[in-house]
Amino acid sequence: MGAKGIRCCYHGWLFDVDGTILETPGEPADSTLKDRLFHGAYPTHEAFGLVFAYLGPPEEQPPFPVYDSLVRKGWSVTPGQKWSYPCNWLQIMENTMDPAHTAFLHTIVSGAVFTDEFGVLPELDYVETRSA
Repeated sequence: MGAKGIRCCYHGWLFDVDGTILETPGEPADSTLKDRLFHGAYPTHEAFGLVFAYLGPPEEQPPFPVYDSLVRKGWSVTPGQKWSYPCNWLQIMENTMDPAHTAFLHTIVSGAVFTDEFGVLPELDYVETRSA
């Protein structure tokens, strides 16, 4: 029987349809993180080949927005297309400092975008250091 639910394309965690965390790749084999955490389920809307989720309070859920960039005449939405989004420095640096996302987002989900080595899930270890 195959896994049910949805796998995060960024870190590879597998979530059951009710929010139970089934797998946490990148964590040590004896990690109990998935047994101690739970992720709530949210309403989704499929449109333009993408899945959108509303993460706010249910009583405040707005109608699904249709952005002009999704319905441009003569254009189609293509996941994976390279676009330039203006953002701040911290957003870019946070992404580059996450060693687990390359295995899932840049290799397993989309195929080897850079090199096959990006698909190797790193073993992470943290060491407490004195603060300055």
